[in-house]
Amino acid sequence: KKVFDMISRGENTGVFQADSNFAARVLTSVKPQNINELADCVSLGRPDAIAFLDPYVKAKFDNEMPEEIHPDLTKILSRTYGCLIYQEQLMNIFKVFAGFSDGEADKVRKIVGKKKLEDLPAQLDKFERQALRRGYTQEVIDILKEFINNNVSYSFNMAHAVAYAITTYKSA
Repeated sequence: KKVFDMISRGENTGVFQADSNFAARVLTSVKPQNINELADCVSLGRPDAIAFLDPYVKAKFDNEMPEEIHPDLTKILSRTYGCLIYQEQLMNIFKVFAGFSDGEADKVRKIVGKKKLEDLPAQLDKFERQALRRGYTQEVIDILKEFINNNVSYSFNMAHAVAYAITTYKSA
């Protein structure tokens, strides 16, 4: 508790992945209280992901959750307060809604991770076809596709984030 309280106050000098004003802003906003939230801070503390900081904080502290698109999506994003910040969450969206295999979902993860977003529309077309076959409505699919497009400019690998969070915690 003392470590989380310390970094939540912005006392981050010399702390791995937290030794900057930028990181202090994230940490003092989120006030992480466990390794998962610290991993979220590591992920949110990336330049492209900072757009998710305010929605995350509002959901965590003010219970201002994003509007529910579908209960299946809510389950996937519940740990991150409705924010799509991990590549694994993106993979789960493709698996749950469109029945993508692990390998197919990993292909989407690689497209996003390597910032080859020009290859994403073909995967979204496949996502749409398969989600329709699985019984999701066109309206839900269209909203999901827009949500994915608006949220994949940056997502972080969860395993890396957790490893960094553990190292950050030990460093603090």
